[in-house]
Order: sequence, then structure tokens, then C-alpha cells
Amino acid sequence: MRLPTDDELQHIDEALKTFDAGVVSSMQYIRELQGLAPRDIAERFTCEKPQNIYKYMQSSFEGVRPIHFAAAFSWVTKTPATGFYLNSNIKESYRGMNDQAVNGLISIGTMPYEQFDIVANCIYLYLDENGKSAVNRLKESLFEEFGDFEKNERLGEPPAIIDLDKFAASYYRSSALTARNFRKNSNITQAEMARILGISTHRYQTIEDVEHMVPFPLSYAIRLKLAFKLTSHVGFTSLMDDYAGFHQFRIAQHVRDTIIVESLLHVSDAKKPYVIEIIKGVASAYNKGREQ
Repeated sequence: MRLPTDDELQHIDEALKTFDAGVVSSMQYIRELQGLAPRDIAERFTCEKPQNIYKYMQSSFEGVRPIHFAAAFSWVTKTPATGFYLNSNIKESYRGMNDQAVNGLISIGTMPYEQFDIVANCIYLYLDENGKSAVNRLKESLFEEFGDFEKNERLGEPPAIIDLDKFAASYYRSSALTARNFRKNSNITQAEMARILGISTHRYQTIEDVEHMVPFPLSYAIRLKLAFKLTSHVGFTSLMDDYAGFHQFRIAQHVRDTIIVESLLHVSDAKKPYVIEIIKGVASAYNKGREQ
């Protein structure tokens, strides 16, 4: 595993300067797209400090906006993790992402799998033969890795109510074990991981500490993803005991994310705005149908 250079880390620092504000902006955009008020989100959770749920969705909040809330928010709104990149400088250029791609990803999250499949097939019609071949190969590899797409979708349905404290404990335990395994398998020291995250070694050690888990911000996960050019957020949730369905949700969204990003990569810049409008139009029609 190649470690990022100082120049690459500085570039990531620049990209993350306004990231937290972008997360709030993304949450607001997602809620508006789905016709949800902050109260609608709060009603999906129980926790020891319910007032924090409202704080995390406010731009004025200056504390740590923990990753477990962003994760749970993405689950109840069925939004891929990349949906939080909206209005930020993070576009994962190594995957060919841009603002239009992020907008499309947010829109496809709420659709039932059948509608997503229709939208994906519509985009497929805009591709040339090379693009179609690339998407076909991708779908085959995703099926080999994750199995039946529709089954993952069913297993990943969010529960009506989520105990946010219980969810957090399971999420941080999985993150701690996953981070430790990733670091050891890659022959990376804790000091090197701390350098990549821009924190002290002691602070990094708390991330791997299963016995004394401390909440950390979403930006840590984004840093790791950018630094190592990872293609998904799936690994962080693979060892969740409670709310194991969230991992299936992450798999399902990763499949959708990857297919759409790869497809848009092969759509010409001239046609891309029309394709995005198709995606948003189908999503809007579905969301309005749910409200009636």
C-alpha cells in the first residue's frame, strides 16, 4: 500500500477546508429533495440526547458532527455516502466524479431497485459500444463480489426507528476493528495513519480502541478514502453486530454508486446534463408519489 505524499495530503487538506459546511448543506438538500423536515428525521431515532439530532443538522453547530449520525442519516434517507460531497471540493477525480455525478447519486438513492434499474438502463442507451462493454464488465464483477443486487437491497432496508446510541456503538466497534485490520494488513504504523488523518498518534489510537470508543467526524473516513484512493465506504461497516442491515445498505448503495459513476463517465459532456435531468425527474416523481 503506497502512502500518500505530503503534497497529496496538502491537497486533501485544501479539499476538506469547507467539508463540514458542505455536509450540512448536503443534508438540507437531501431533506428538501425528499420533502422531509428536521422533525421527520428526528422521529426516526431514539437516543440519550435527542436534542443533539437537531444540532447536527444546523449550520451553526460548532462541535464535532459525528460520523455515526451522518451514517444513520444516510440510511434513513437512503443516500449514498458520496451524497455528502455536494457543494464541496471533493469529487474523487480518480473515479471521474463531478457535481453532476454527485447530484445524480443523491437522486437515485430513494428509488426502489426496479426504478433504479430502469434509470440505469436509460443511461446505458446513451453509451457507445466501449461504454456499454465497460458497464457490462463492471456489473459482472459487482455481482461476483456482492451477489444478487436485489437481495442486498431488501436486506438493507432501514428499520422504522433506530436506537442511535446502539447504532453508534456498533458502528465505532466495526470502524475500530476495520481500521486496525486495514493498517496491519497494509504494514502501516499508527503514527503513519495519524499523519494521514492530520491528528496525534494518541488520538488515532482511540479510533482503534474497541473498549473506549470515541466519536469522530466524517472527515476522517473521507481522508482515508482520498489518501488511499478507495472506491467505497463499505469496509467500515462490515463488522457491525447490531444493525447489520446497515452494511447491506452500504453494499446496495455502493453498487448503485459504482454503476452510475461508471455510466456517467462514458456519457459525453454535452449529453450529461440531460441524463442527470432524467435521473432527477424519476426521483422527483417517486418522492412526490410517496407524499400522496
